[in-house]
Amino acid sequence: MFIYQCFMRKFYINFLCLSLFSWGLAACSSNDEPAADELQFFLQSSIGGVSQAGGASMSRTPQLDAQGQGTFSNGDVNTVFFLDTDNHCLENFSYTYGKTYYWNDFQLNEVGAEMKVAACYPAVKADQPARFVWNVTSPENATPDFLAASPVSVKSGITQQVPLNFSHLMHKLVVALEADGTTITNGDLADAKVTVARFYPESVINLFTATVEDASGSVAQMQAKGTGVSFILPPQPVGDVEVKIEVNSHAQVFKLSDLKVASSPLTHLESGKAFTLKVRVSKSSFTITGQGIGPWGSQGEANGEIII
Repeated sequence: MFIYQCFMRKFYINFLCLSLFSWGLAACSSNDEPAADELQFFLQSSIGGVSQAGGASMSRTPQLDAQGQGTFSNGDVNTVFFLDTDNHCLENFSYTYGKTYYWNDFQLNEVGAEMKVAACYPAVKADQPARFVWNVTSPENATPDFLAASPVSVKSGITQQVPLNFSHLMHKLVVALEADGTTITNGDLADAKVTVARFYPESVINLFTATVEDASGSVAQMQAKGTGVSFILPPQPVGDVEVKIEVNSHAQVFKLSDLKVASSPLTHLESGKAFTLKVRVSKSSFTITGQGIGPWGSQGEANGEIII
């Protein structure tokens, strides 16, 4: 009996010491940094240079101003690509702004490994991300615009804020009609038809590098109505691309290859830029009053007059 009591007394003392030791470890670690695989991962994204982290309003589409700048909001979804240092894809992931993610959600390389993160909007499923085809005329796309962020370097399991700068990869062609105010009024132009034709509708995009490789597909056309219209086109040589303007019974075709920018011929519709064709209309003429590319980018101006 005596031996048993001694044994139990010794057991309780050891248990008490072990419990105090464990409590002490917990207390000491409470102020330590969280384990690497418990660190949050979130994108700090901007479109055209306007910074925003996480989102402030509830929206399903990026909030863009007239110049194409803006931010993503809670509920917007990017496709995120995790790449090794040679731009080989390790994993892709649908990232929803406003949700909380941790590095261990991705099951990637060992903690501290150098890697890259790239992303695009809209979210896509791509069998060949390095040769992804985006068709600006497809009715299945919610928007013809396509945004992508070039890869940035991160450390797996360590980097928490990933600053992504999204750019417009397509080209924006703007046609602005202005009435002369004497023979034609802006009201007369309300039903004007503008058609862009003979362009290639498909863009081949490398999603890992956020670059457009080339344009392809069967030549297409798009039409809009009004005094100020815009078209989203794949970047491409101007080739045979043309703009047709119809006002009442009159029509005039402008071949983009005939236009000049800063005294040089217009040769390409550039990625991430917006080209503006300004045309003054009277009963006797269409007058080109200027062309430019604003952020989106600037591609200069040109002037001229065509009698119809």
